[in-house]
Amino acid sequence: MFRIAGAAATAALLAAGVTACGSAGAKTSAGHTAATPQPTASTQSAGSPGSPGAGMSLDGIKLPATLPTGIKDVGTWNWNNWHGWAKQAFANKRIDGFWTPTRMAAAKDNALRVNADDLASGGSKTTETPAPVLAHKAPRPYTAGYAVVGKLYGNSPQGAYVCSATVVQDPAHPGKSNLVWTAGHCAAGGKGKGWYRNLVFVPAYNSNGKTTDQTKLTNSKGLAPYGYWWANAATTTRQWFTAGDERGGQTQYDYALLKVVPPKGTTKSLQETVGGAMPMWFNAPHDVAKITAMGYPAAFPYSGTDLYHCDGKPGDLSQDPAAPADYRIGCTMTGGSSGGGWFAKRPDGSLALVSNTSIGPVVPVWLAGPRLGTVAQSMFTDFDRRITG
Repeated sequence: MFRIAGAAATAALLAAGVTACGSAGAKTSAGHTAATPQPTASTQSAGSPGSPGAGMSLDGIKLPATLPTGIKDVGTWNWNNWHGWAKQAFANKRIDGFWTPTRMAAAKDNALRVNADDLASGGSKTTETPAPVLAHKAPRPYTAGYAVVGKLYGNSPQGAYVCSATVVQDPAHPGKSNLVWTAGHCAAGGKGKGWYRNLVFVPAYNSNGKTTDQTKLTNSKGLAPYGYWWANAATTTRQWFTAGDERGGQTQYDYALLKVVPPKGTTKSLQETVGGAMPMWFNAPHDVAKITAMGYPAAFPYSGTDLYHCDGKPGDLSQDPAAPADYRIGCTMTGGSSGGGWFAKRPDGSLALVSNTSIGPVVPVWLAGPRLGTVAQSMFTDFDRRITG
């Protein structure tokens, strides 16, 4: 079963503005197993950065035998192979030294810039558009609860990009999780685009508060106090992987789960290293009283150097009568906050992750995130079972 993230983490996120949630008599809990599991709801793949994988993935898809093994190989390797194999198989070989401060500073935000006209009314009623809510900086240094949030970097065919992500608890490894939750579009491109590469998670990025110019020049330790955690396995929903698009298609299933490996020189888990991990709250009620969304907005007027949060009562955004409505809150955070966790207080008083930033910002300024129901729970459970195998 899940454990709470810890007193220090709970206190930190409560300070960010999370208050009690909704529906009296709600019985759903983070560790509940779906009555009707859907193991085919997700698309999964696993590799092993740094291991002699012989060009194979967990799913048995043949990969090139000559993946780059070091920073010197990156410039000469034929990335055109991307179109032949990366669409189906997740391959994310660790390349030490790849994510330099300069490269991280140059990474572009990876937001889904959906126009309001693209969002059709679906089967459940879309509630009134929320008023904009000003995002606030999290207090530094990013310790306790704030250290569970970080930046996720990767490469798409368009170049280096940045999102946000959250350390979440692993029921198979209590107290020693190496799992990270983010948006589906932060790990895979959606319909016909496949998995992204060079995915690395940087928890508590820039905890000490370097300026924008300093982040381009500072040493890596100054930006990554807990190191660089490369993903060696990933999953997202089949809906997002096969039909997701930047105009809002399948955003109700726009989430992903990564397993990361410790930096060289340490054997501690991610949860042990940062001091906590957030439990998941699947099938949370629609009438949550308040949600806190966290992330690193990088598009104007933000610089991507600071962790922010927005707090508000969520409404509904319905696009597809066959899919659950998204949560929607007013928030001024911009691209770069995609994938950042949305947190709410459960009936037992503990904080948990209920969603992630998917759509936004949309004018008037709001964000939307998927409700994590049966598909999300099945994706999580099936992935955790496979990687612990």
